[in-house]
Amino acid sequence: MRPMHPQGPAFVRRRAFVRAGFSLVELIVVLAVTATLVAMVMPRWAEATARRRVDLAAARIMADVRLARSLARASSAEVTITFNVASHAYTVSGVPDMRTKDGELVVLLREDPYRVTLAAADFGGGQVAVFNAYGMLVDNGEVMVTAGDYARIVRFDGPYGEASVK
Repeated sequence: MRPMHPQGPAFVRRRAFVRAGFSLVELIVVLAVTATLVAMVMPRWAEATARRRVDLAAARIMADVRLARSLARASSAEVTITFNVASHAYTVSGVPDMRTKDGELVVLLREDPYRVTLAAADFGGGQVAVFNAYGMLVDNGEVMVTAGDYARIVRFDGPYGEASVK
């Protein structure tokens, strides 16, 4: 037979139960450390997110420029990309919108996944990039997209409208 605890079996169970868990001081320390780490990481996270969004928008603009140039050459017809700084969007003529299956391709840079600002667009004094029937860019130009403190300039140079990002 097992010897009994001098204060009875209930004391042993209560004592084991009291030892399990964390103290209030330990929980407060863990929460304070977690809050400090979150406060340190959030500005970098926001900066990285803004940089990723601007880079994504710049890559989309470059891809649509290549598409417009190829379409102009293939169809032997003029193709334009009209940038609208006020609405932070651009339209590619002659390319159907895959979402609506009608109309022209409209890219809204203020909406997901980009959520950037179209800060400026200049092509020989206007906001329209024109590719002639040979796929040649009529006027060199550039487009600036921004998010927070981060900005990218997509420059269109040369007769074939080679796009580069700065």
